[in-house]
Amino acid sequence: MSLTRSKNDTIQADKRQPTPGQPRLRSWLLSWEIYPILLVTGFLCLYRINTTEFNTDQALIFSMARDAIRYGLLPMTSNASSLGISNPPGVIYILLLPALFSANPVWAAVQQGLFTTVAVLLAYFFVRRYYGRLAGIVSALLYATAASTIHYGRFIWQQNMMSPFVVLFMFTLFWGVVDRRRGWLAPAVLLLGLLVQLHESTALLVVPLLVAIALAAKTIRWRDLALSAILLFIIYAPYLLWEIHTNFADVHTLLAPAKVHLSNNHAIISSQAIDFYRLFLSPYGQQPTIPGSVINVVIPWISRLRAIMLLLVLCGAATAILLLLRLPARGTVKNKEDEESSRRGGIRRWWTNFRATPAAGGLLLLLIWQIVPLLVLSRPTIILQPHYLIFLMPGPYILIGLFIAKVVEFFRQ
Repeated sequence: MSLTRSKNDTIQADKRQPTPGQPRLRSWLLSWEIYPILLVTGFLCLYRINTTEFNTDQALIFSMARDAIRYGLLPMTSNASSLGISNPPGVIYILLLPALFSANPVWAAVQQGLFTTVAVLLAYFFVRRYYGRLAGIVSALLYATAASTIHYGRFIWQQNMMSPFVVLFMFTLFWGVVDRRRGWLAPAVLLLGLLVQLHESTALLVVPLLVAIALAAKTIRWRDLALSAILLFIIYAPYLLWEIHTNFADVHTLLAPAKVHLSNNHAIISSQAIDFYRLFLSPYGQQPTIPGSVINVVIPWISRLRAIMLLLVLCGAATAILLLLRLPARGTVKNKEDEESSRRGGIRRWWTNFRATPAAGGLLLLLIWQIVPLLVLSRPTIILQPHYLIFLMPGPYILIGLFIAKVVEFFRQ
C-alpha cells in the first residue's frame, strides 16, 4: 500500500467513487501505524497522571460536577471566566461521567488524557481520509508529541477538552464540502455550540462554517436547519434560563468592556496571537528555572526546531494555496459572443467552477481555519492568553503533513 496519495486522488476528489465507510474503517484499524501513534499519545498523556496540575479552576469545575451527581442538580453554568461572566455548563456535563464513579478528580484527568488520545486518532483518520496515509502519519505524530498537546492534554480545564470536538467539527465540514453528503449541518452546528461553551474564542469557527454552507449549499435541507436550531436550543437551554433569571447580566458585562479587568478598552494591532501560535509549535514550553533539569541539556539542540516548525507550517500553507489555485478548467469559449458573455460572467463562472471542485473547498477551509482567527486576534480588545488558540490545533500539523506528503510524492514521480 502506498503511503502517498496520487495527484488525481488528492485534487480531483469529486471524481472519487463513494465507498462504504465500514470497510474503510476496518482497513484503517488494521494499519500498523495506528498502534504506535496510540501508544505514544497514551503514554505522554497518561504517564504519572496523578501528578497532573490541579488548581482552583480544576477543583471548582470538578466539585460542581460531583455536586450535580450527589444532589441531583441541573448545572446551568460552570465557573466564572476571566472576562467576568459565567461560563456555560458544557464542561460540567462532560465531567459528570468521572464524577459519577468517583470523587477522586484523578479520573477526570484520566478522561482528559483519553480525550487527547482520541483527538490524535481522529486527526490521523481525518488527514488520511482526505490527504493520504503519509500525511496522516506525519500529522498525527507531530500532534501527539507536541509540547502544547502534552501540556494541555493532561489536566482538566474547559479549553483542554476542545481538541477531539475541533477535529470532529472539521470532519463534518469536509463531509459537506468535499464528500457532498447530506446531513452534515446539524452535527457541525451542535459541535460548534459545544465548542463555544468550552471557550468563547471558538466562536471564530463560525467563519469556516459559513464558508462551508456557501460551498455546500445544495446539500442543505430545510430539516437540517430546523434540526440545527433544535440541537442548539437543547444544549443552551439551561444557560438561557440562567441568563433570563439574572436579567442577562453576562450580556451586559460583555457589552461594557471598560468594566472587564482583562480589557484593553480599545483595539490595538498586536503580534501576540502570532507569538502564541509559534509557542504552540515550540518543541518545549518555558525553559525550566531549575539548573539541573534535563531539558536544559537538550534545549540548545531542539531550540532550532522552533524555526524549522514555523518554516514547515509556512511551506504547508503555501502548498495548500498552490493546490487551491490549480482549479480545472470547465468548458471552452466557442465564439466571440461566448467570449464576451464569459467575460461578463467571469466571477460567477469562477465561483461555479470552484464549487464544482470539492477538494479545493476543503483546502480553503483548512486555510480559513488557520488564517482568519489569527487575523482577527491580531487586533484584540482583550488581553490574549495562549490557551485562546487551542482551537487552531491540529491545523499546523495537518499543513506540515500535507507538505511532506507532496514533497515525497514529487520525488517519487
